[in-house]
Amino acid sequence: MIRDKDIKSRYRKTEKDWKRERKLSFEQVLILILKGHKYPIQNSLNKFFEQMNDLKIVPTASAYCQARDKIKSKVFKEMSNKVVEDFYRLYDIKKWKSRRLIGIDGSKINFPNTADLRNRYKVMNSNFG
Repeated sequence: MIRDKDIKSRYRKTEKDWKRERKLSFEQVLILILKGHKYPIQNSLNKFFEQMNDLKIVPTASAYCQARDKIKSKVFKEMSNKVVEDFYRLYDIKKWKSRRLIGIDGSKINFPNTADLRNRYKVMNSNFG
């Protein structure tokens, strides 16, 4: 989906954005945004291009920010919808009344405080009190 030419044309902010091939491609910008940044932007760019074995064309943080600004944020909503759609199609998730039903049990049980039970089960402590 990231490489789809139609996606690029629909989610660029202006008609002239992403017409030419740049150091930092539309696809690379999307991947970088999706990966998120745990480090300063320039460090993230360096690490990304190192992983791509392409350290000779590492763009600046400013170039990345300018490229990022040329993409409409709605592209991520479409990508998310596609992932969800594929998940349900590929994994045949069962539904109840058109909804995915998830059951969660939050039951708690208190055992007597004996040496045998403490040895057999982990003791949970609360720091609230």
